[in-house]
Amino acid sequence: MSRGFTVPSAANSWSMHDVQKLQSLVEARTSLREIAKILRRTESSIRNKAALHGISLRGLLCEPRSA
Repeated sequence: MSRGFTVPSAANSWSMHDVQKLQSLVEARTSLREIAKILRRTESSIRNKAALHGISLRGLLCEPRSA
């Protein structure tokens, strides 16, 4: 029976190398979509990790979603 929470998987954990790579990609003004592809993570997880580490994503090019 599920209690409404999950235990983080080691396979999906962020290493310090991943966070440093995120920082360098943001500094290089790489788009959010491209960062997600490079790090093999969702755009949402990129936004969450950036916020947690005080990395501003403001001004990054985000490709508009097609309707």
